[in-house]
Amino acid sequence: MPERRILTQLLASTGVTALIGDRVKPISQLQGVALPTVTYQTVGKTLINHSTGATTTESATIQINSYAVTYDAAKVLARAVRSSLSGWSSSTGSPEISSCHLQSDSDIPDGPESSEDSFVHGVMQDYELWYATT
Repeated sequence: MPERRILTQLLASTGVTALIGDRVKPISQLQGVALPTVTYQTVGKTLINHSTGATTTESATIQINSYAVTYDAAKVLARAVRSSLSGWSSSTGSPEISSCHLQSDSDIPDGPESSEDSFVHGVMQDYELWYATT
């Protein structure tokens, strides 16, 4: 599962963990979650084929969302995530990661759900991850 490799890479990054500790979670709601935090999810997957059939290479688009109490803190966290993931590759572990590159980066408009909630700021980043399947 490439998502596991993303999780491991983010938790191995001192730039990320200095800001959020181990608060990296798969798709989750923000209500009641300590901030800042990072969530991740697969938003697309491509199986690579050629004229003789399937290959052992796949591509996935992994969305990483960085949330914080302030806009600046969300941007700082997103930069730390980018430093950890963009350009990353790894021949150890499974699956092997051929490359990981940032495709897009945008703000997440997310206001409070009720008058008792506080405003949450977020940055959404989509990474293209190429990896080997065995």
